[in-house]
Order: sequence, then structure tokens, then C-alpha cells
Amino acid sequence: MAAKRRTRKSRKWISRLFFLLLIVAACVLCYFVWDAYFRDKSPKGDDSKPQDSSVETKTDDKKEEDKTEQKDEKEKVPQYDGDDPNTAPGLTGAITYTGVSNGYLRIRVNIDQYLASGSCNVILTRGGTQIFSDYANIVSSASTATCEGFDIPVASLGSGSTQIKVTFSSGDRSGAVTGETSI
Repeated sequence: MAAKRRTRKSRKWISRLFFLLLIVAACVLCYFVWDAYFRDKSPKGDDSKPQDSSVETKTDDKKEEDKTEQKDEKEKVPQYDGDDPNTAPGLTGAITYTGVSNGYLRIRVNIDQYLASGSCNVILTRGGTQIFSDYANIVSSASTATCEGFDIPVASLGSGSTQIKVTFSSGDRSGAVTGETSI
């Protein structure tokens, strides 16, 4: 009986060794297939012409340098153009919307600086004569400010081309923007 046990153990050992060798061979085969698939191709796609390896190395180095330079150029984008508007002595802004809606002339103004408080004054003129004036508070936003907005009844204004002047002030700083609308 002792002889029978030895043959069974030796067969198990041989089958395990064979299985391990199969796994190693499969891994090596996969590596070669992977390497051949992802190996760099010639730039023109013409593999029939032999190339000098020193020339190919120089070309690859130039390509890598160009890619590095392009990558560096893309990373150097400035976050904004110009100086910080919050440090300017005066206030600047723009009339962002003027239009008639539901019987009201709506005027919206954005201020380029961050302001916690203040007031806006709108003056409407036609033909050099003042036809309307009103005040609104300044409302702060994340990095800018805005006037609360002006909703003026069109019935009190009449029709025609109207000039708009909005002045805004906060503390010792002030500014103005102008525009024109047709009612």
C-alpha cells in the first residue's frame, strides 16, 4: 500500500507544476501581445521603410519637447485680465437690461466692485428734460454688486427715445453708467 500512495502524491505534484507552467506561459504570451499592440507606430504609418534608430530617437525627443512646451503654455492661462476692480478709486458698472414688460420699464444695473451697501439713483431724460428719477439700494453678490432694480410704470413716462443715467455710491466711492432705450 505504501507504493500506491507515493504514485498518487507524485501525480498531484506533476499536475500542479504543469498548471503553474501554463499560467506563466499565458502571462508571457499576453505581455508580448500587449507590447506589440501598444508599441509606437511610425509617424506616417509606413512600416515598410527601415529607419535609422538615431534619427527616430531625435524625432521622438523633439515631439516630447513640443508636447511639454504646449502643456506648459496651456497651464499658464491668467485667471483674469486687468487689475482688481475693488481697489479702483471709483465705481464702474454696466446697464445689463432695459426693456418694457407688463407695462413697466425694467432697468437692471451691475456694479463691477463688491459693495456691502449703498444706493443707486436713476434719472430718465427725454430731449434734455428730466422725466423721472428714483432710488434703489445696492445688493451685494459673490464678487460684485447690483442695484435692486428699477420697475417704472410706462404710463407715467410716455413714448419715445429715453436717455438713462444711473449713479451709484457706497461710502466715499461713486460711479455712473449711461444708456438709452426706446419706450
